[in-house]
Amino acid sequence: MSGLPDRPTPMPQSMYEEIYGASLVSCQVMLALYGIASLQASPDFRCYPKDSLRMKTLVGSIWVLATLHAIFLSHTVWHYSVKSYTRPEILPDGEWSVYAGVTVGIFICFVLQIFFVRMIYLMTKRWRKLLTGTMILLLAAQTGFGVYFAYSLFHLWDLLRLHEAVFTAMVPYYILRVVLDATVSATLCIILYDARGFTKSMKLIKTLLVYSMNRFLLTTIVVIAQTIILIAKPESIWAMVIEFISAQLYVNSFLAMLNSRNRLRNIGGQESVYVYSNSRQGVSAVSVPRFKRESYGETQRGEEDKYPASDAISGIRVGTETVALSDFSLEAKAEANRAALERA
Repeated sequence: MSGLPDRPTPMPQSMYEEIYGASLVSCQVMLALYGIASLQASPDFRCYPKDSLRMKTLVGSIWVLATLHAIFLSHTVWHYSVKSYTRPEILPDGEWSVYAGVTVGIFICFVLQIFFVRMIYLMTKRWRKLLTGTMILLLAAQTGFGVYFAYSLFHLWDLLRLHEAVFTAMVPYYILRVVLDATVSATLCIILYDARGFTKSMKLIKTLLVYSMNRFLLTTIVVIAQTIILIAKPESIWAMVIEFISAQLYVNSFLAMLNSRNRLRNIGGQESVYVYSNSRQGVSAVSVPRFKRESYGETQRGEEDKYPASDAISGIRVGTETVALSDFSLEAKAEANRAALERA
């Protein structure tokens, strides 16, 4: 079989293997990650029925986008691996599904980064404007290059010309993504590290700290590797098709965080732990009694939450009816607590 001539194609067989072999491998990894994401999306709806409508809408929308992403890129592999067998002349041409899939992936990363930036805004008080302002600027710049990236894909169209957009769109986009992810992760780690002084909640704080570091670790490593390969070999298709995987990594990271809430509550024990930012004292963590058990085993409402006297409280609470690092109703609760303290 090795003595058979190459199938007549508009490109050398070695280039065919590099381009479309890389696409096939990346698509298989992407589909595996999509399957894991689908498994994680289902428990989120079943195990957290009290989540707000906005949270459920976000989870559902992210899963739908991940599904579209998987469908588009699967169609791409079918187009170049199967359809091109009898029509090899289409191999160098672009295909709408690959560019649409990459565009959906860019949008997924954008939505989830907005989510985490908003989370930072709710968790901080002292440096809120500076931190979130910097993140918003990075996100805006990243979005601009992301839009230009998507435009370049459709504009160039020819696969063999995509290297023309490497330094003008792809590299700046990936660098900004890495910087933003690193900033968000570092900020979360600093907030939780400053809250380490409370003995009862130390195990929970340490767990949240590990989650914060791991949340962007894999995605950041993948994007850094992708950027290095793009700079070193701008004409290599391997670095470009790694983008197939990046979006699904973001989705899995987000859903894994949401599905860890019950474990975090178990670590917190019988009490709810509130990580708050005090404008006078810095970031801290306190244990807040929420419920008391009666002799018949039924859970009833106990005393009102006792928050420390402060003129500026905002943060993340892990309790029976709140969401660890992801409660969309948190801002309203913080405002209500602030108003109650002012009246007192």
